[in-house]
Amino acid sequence: MKALARRRGEEVRAGVSLVAPQRDEVVLDLERRPVPHQASRGEARLLALALRGLELELTRAAAGEPPLLLLDDVLSELDGVRVGRVLDLIRGGDQVVFTALETAALGELGVGATVYRVGDGRVGPGEGR
Repeated sequence: MKALARRRGEEVRAGVSLVAPQRDEVVLDLERRPVPHQASRGEARLLALALRGLELELTRAAAGEPPLLLLDDVLSELDGVRVGRVLDLIRGGDQVVFTALETAALGELGVGATVYRVGDGRVGPGEGR
């Protein structure tokens, strides 16, 4: 967070992030093998989401306010149990925007969730609420 604050002016002038988690190279092992070689696509996706959850908590603690969580197509390649866990993470967030191609699980989001359908160049009320 200190590095982010220190380089803020440079980033604004450059118009890009110079210091950010997406620029870090992190190597994770699963059973002593690099995750890309050992984990299934669903396991790798779940691991990435777990890291996002940790990042969310650290950012909330450092900033003193909840960040906006953006997730793109997070439910694909996950089984029903893992979809439920991801929806728990989403429900626990203060501000979450996520996309999903499969709409069956959206009804589990509960009170306070708003679902929109994007298609044919339009945005409108969605199903699954």
